[in-house]
Amino acid sequence: MLPQVDRPAEAVRQYQLFMKEFEEQHGQISNYGAQSKDLLMQYAIALARSRTDDVEAKARLYKTIDPSGHLNIGMVARCKVYLARVLRRLTETQAAEEMEAWLVRWFKKNPHRIDDTLLIPMFTTDIDPTTDPVLQGLGGQKWLENRRRTFKTDMRMERGCRRCRKTEPQVQVKQCARCKHTFYCSRECQIADHPYHKESCKEAAQTLRRIEALKVIGAPAEARRYAQWKEFRTSVAHPANGILLAHALGLRRDPSRSHTHIVFKIVEHDPLAKHPHDHFRFTEAGVFKLDDVWPDVEAIMGLDKDEGKQYVDDLLEDFCNTAMQGDQSYPTLALAFHPVHAVEAFLSYGAVTWKTLNRVPYDPDWRGKMNRSGNPPTLVEIPRAGVKDVEHDF
Repeated sequence: MLPQVDRPAEAVRQYQLFMKEFEEQHGQISNYGAQSKDLLMQYAIALARSRTDDVEAKARLYKTIDPSGHLNIGMVARCKVYLARVLRRLTETQAAEEMEAWLVRWFKKNPHRIDDTLLIPMFTTDIDPTTDPVLQGLGGQKWLENRRRTFKTDMRMERGCRRCRKTEPQVQVKQCARCKHTFYCSRECQIADHPYHKESCKEAAQTLRRIEALKVIGAPAEARRYAQWKEFRTSVAHPANGILLAHALGLRRDPSRSHTHIVFKIVEHDPLAKHPHDHFRFTEAGVFKLDDVWPDVEAIMGLDKDEGKQYVDDLLEDFCNTAMQGDQSYPTLALAFHPVHAVEAFLSYGAVTWKTLNRVPYDPDWRGKMNRSGNPPTLVEIPRAGVKDVEHDF
């Protein structure tokens, strides 16, 4: 269990004891994947906050943000905030200013990349908020209190290499020319991912061709509906495609349900909505055991008998091959569809890490947060004997 201490000096002492005990029992902690990265990062930050040894804090923070450490960009930004402060205290002013300028640019583009539970204390403790160069460069306390979450900032959060998971500005990513949705940082990553991306790429490309064909035959409303559906269904920033699925599936209590259960999401279209997340609204949502609903999955998706299981097996294989090495994570399977097939059904997976499951408390009101506005979805009812919602059946 990692130390959970608010007092920086005490946190340093506990991290040191923890690492010493771990290495005595298991060997070098740096060999232990995601937990290792998180622990070493937290120790480096605790050193910086404690102000007990800025030289060591500087060395550890530089090591933590090195590309070989494979931290995600949010973690890198956190480490750079504390590193800039350490550099200031060591009178390395030029290096501190360069890092602060990078941080101001990054936070302006990514105001919500770091969770508020980490971001707000970072700018309100251990330093005077009225003099912190990064916070002042962003606009001071007003920026912290009034950060606006827009569709543009949400879309930027989604832009990362599908293969290696690196995001801008760590790397420059480019869009797949065929599907216009998936991003890669290099030709090498795109080639390596091709066996797992090719089917979803083909389906997305077919949707794009359908949209263009509808425009050609003079059906702009239909074309707009399909375009809005493509954007809506794949938005990682939409809460109903993210952590709410983990709550629905009960993964905090039983992570194995990530491979045995699925969330059904029934939608209705609102063509006049102004925000892309409102173009479709969830009217019903339910949790089902996959073995109970294979016929329903196949009927909804227009598949032949036994093709539903193969489809899901392929998705899970895709997930396993694209999950970040060293990060224990779980898929969140979901099937989104319109009751009268006004848009094509979409069966997909998201991902949630063990760290997120342990950090974010279970939310029993996940349905109430699926829609940005309007009523929450009701339970899905499948009119077939023996099929029931199993959200609370463990």
